[in-house]
Amino acid sequence: MLGGLLLAALALGAEPAEVPLQQEGVPEALAAPELLHFEPALYPAAAEAAGVEGDVLLRLTVAETGEVVAVEVVSGPGAGLEEAAAEAARALRFAPMPVSVVLEFRYGFELAPAPVAEAPVNLSGRVRERGTAMPLPGADIEVEVGGQTLSAVTDEEGRWSLRGVPLGVAQVRVLRGGYDPLDEAAEVVAGEATALDLWMRSRGYGGDEIVVIGHREDPATVTRHSISVEEVQRVPGTFGDPVRVVQSLPGAARAPFGTGLLILRGANPEDSRVYVDGVEVPIVFHLGGYRSVVNSALIDSVDYMPGGYGVRYGRATGGVVDIQSKDTYPERFTGTWRTDLLDSSAFVAGQTGGLGVAVGVRRSYIDAFIPFLVSDETPTIKPRWADYQAKVESLASERDHWSLFAFGFQDYLFVQSPDLESGEAGSALSTVYQTHRVVGAWQHVFSDTASASVQPMVGYDDVQLALGTEAEIKTVAERIGARAELSWRPDPRLTVRPGLDSSLYRSSISFAFPAVGGLGDDPLAEGEALRLESDGWTFAPDPFVDLQWTPTGEADDGGVNLGLRGVTMWNKAGLSASLDPRLAFRWAATPGGSVKGGSGLYHQPPDAFVALFDDTRLYSYERAWSTELGWEQSAYGLSADATAFYKDLSGILISNPALEDPATDPLVVPIGSGRVYGTELLLRRDPTDHFFGWVSYTLSRSERDDGDGDGAYAYDFDQTHILTAVASYRFPYELDLSGRFQYVTGTPFTPYQGATYQIDAGRWTPIPSDDRNSARNAPYWALDMRLSKVWTFKRGSVEAFVDVLNALHGLNPEGTLYNYDYTESRVIEGLPLIPSPGFQAEFTF
Repeated sequence: MLGGLLLAALALGAEPAEVPLQQEGVPEALAAPELLHFEPALYPAAAEAAGVEGDVLLRLTVAETGEVVAVEVVSGPGAGLEEAAAEAARALRFAPMPVSVVLEFRYGFELAPAPVAEAPVNLSGRVRERGTAMPLPGADIEVEVGGQTLSAVTDEEGRWSLRGVPLGVAQVRVLRGGYDPLDEAAEVVAGEATALDLWMRSRGYGGDEIVVIGHREDPATVTRHSISVEEVQRVPGTFGDPVRVVQSLPGAARAPFGTGLLILRGANPEDSRVYVDGVEVPIVFHLGGYRSVVNSALIDSVDYMPGGYGVRYGRATGGVVDIQSKDTYPERFTGTWRTDLLDSSAFVAGQTGGLGVAVGVRRSYIDAFIPFLVSDETPTIKPRWADYQAKVESLASERDHWSLFAFGFQDYLFVQSPDLESGEAGSALSTVYQTHRVVGAWQHVFSDTASASVQPMVGYDDVQLALGTEAEIKTVAERIGARAELSWRPDPRLTVRPGLDSSLYRSSISFAFPAVGGLGDDPLAEGEALRLESDGWTFAPDPFVDLQWTPTGEADDGGVNLGLRGVTMWNKAGLSASLDPRLAFRWAATPGGSVKGGSGLYHQPPDAFVALFDDTRLYSYERAWSTELGWEQSAYGLSADATAFYKDLSGILISNPALEDPATDPLVVPIGSGRVYGTELLLRRDPTDHFFGWVSYTLSRSERDDGDGDGAYAYDFDQTHILTAVASYRFPYELDLSGRFQYVTGTPFTPYQGATYQIDAGRWTPIPSDDRNSARNAPYWALDMRLSKVWTFKRGSVEAFVDVLNALHGLNPEGTLYNYDYTESRVIEGLPLIPSPGFQAEFTF
């Protein structure tokens, strides 16, 4: 008889015991036949109920074919386990062998352990942010009680729970990055479930990142930085407005008379464009320059491009600012109320029925306080503004997304001068802006590589300029338009974006002036009152295509953008068009360092005055070829950005010096030229720990040549040096102190040499110097300060602050006013020291 052979057998979770193999006289090749099929044994119900366990040892006879032909029970615990094992063994199959064999085989029967009753949850909680009631997922929970340490992590709703926590006083500690550690004590009582409501204090409320320079979707944008909301809120002079931070960054110069106009890299403000969600608006700041035209609570990002921007934008030779509204909304409705010396505003946002809803309003009253802050003998600037926003947006669908956004604003700026020593009373200059827009948007995602968007718009603009009661300019524009874009990624490294930026608008313009001198250079010529009116339609369908190539497929490694835009204008005079090719690149040359550059052509159609008053003539477009090259470097929380730029201007429309008959002669001729060149530098420390700050410096020269043979001169908006330094420090207990210093070279102007008296018109006409812009205003310099303190509650927060504008300042002239015969003059000073205390309250419903 051959010896026994043990083959592992497992019956219903039983582990087989090893049995030594007896192999005397058996050839080695037959010592261990291969088991091809194992049949588990069923656990008899009676044995399972009685709790009987144990091993059953069988002796099997296996034929040459591998079948079990006989089964003998050697030993077993009884209770039917032997029969169950024998029945299963008859179904075993072994590999064929030259001879039959007899072997021992063991089945083990072991009952599964009875389930242990799970301890109930007796300690749980929810972690939320103080002030916003926002749930905090991913927070670490540590509980020490009875000599044990238990741990948990909060889920997406900020909830956590523990089972079987020992009875007694438990010390609960909550940890999460960006928040102060939280320690709470809770008593765990037998038979009760203890629930904790935990509120963590953020180390920096509103720390979401906002891109304020450069286009977020474009890795090859030449100029790109990021500023966090926390920095925005702490920069003095910005009043918490992210758009105003632009004025503290390279390339942006001071606007005259506090108008809030954009002067980007020495360009005329009329040569730059302002957008809200891709829709053009006439100004970005309320008159006075203190607030942007959109409530800061609704701003998601600010794309600020002083130059080198892509083909999504056009019809401008200057820069571009595009304010993007938020597309995220708190789950619960949240309200914000802000009041300071400048204005008061209210804002509410939240979700309901699968929709995101946001509404904001604002009204200023600084014009009522300014007379108490300046001398009665000083010419003063008094701005007043109001704005509104309402947005509703779909949140449910992943493939289709729509929104409807209505916004508008009204501005009034009044500049008044007291009587000078002789002559008539000083004149009053007033400016009124009124803009309204309704913007729809629909986006559809076809696949992971293709999407499309359509954005229709209707709008109304009304601008009025008045000097006293005799002179007035008024323009009105009624607009409809649409922007459509397709994004297609045929390859992970290539994105193609064709689009159409179209606008149809009806403009009307009127001029009313008192008696002026005749045409030509004779100041003694007879004059008469002037009144002009005109209106007309203009259609501008601008197609564009943008190719974006990232060699590695990773945007952070850099890429190349190649684009082409058509600039069109179709009115009574006919259709005119031009093509603007543009190229930009960015390459991550070293760790943390990138070289960047770009070059492109920019065309700008003639303004409304020319297009309407000479609507039978096709005028050429003004042209700019812009080039820039720079380097960015960041390491250890520090960053530096240096950019050199050069822009060549040609075809600038200049008032026709040979104009004799407006009915037949062109009002303007494209004989002007110019250039702008310089360098921009930004050194910045990121807002880590308690301190952040940056230094911004722009050195530039802006020149024009009117083609009259007198050569180039410093342009009206040339500001050679623009230096801004910002620093902020956060003390314990949410107390912040920050400051901003700014120095700007004064703008050039042409002085008057005297005046001549027009007898028929009954007024004096000034005689300007032959050397245009030969004098400069005194430099502007000012130090702004800000002190703030935040108190947070479970469902809200209150921030008290005081902004001190012009805490230290120079004369800061904004212009010059003359008496009736131009023998005396007085400087229009900028704003004096203005302390602006205020508060902001945020609460969750």
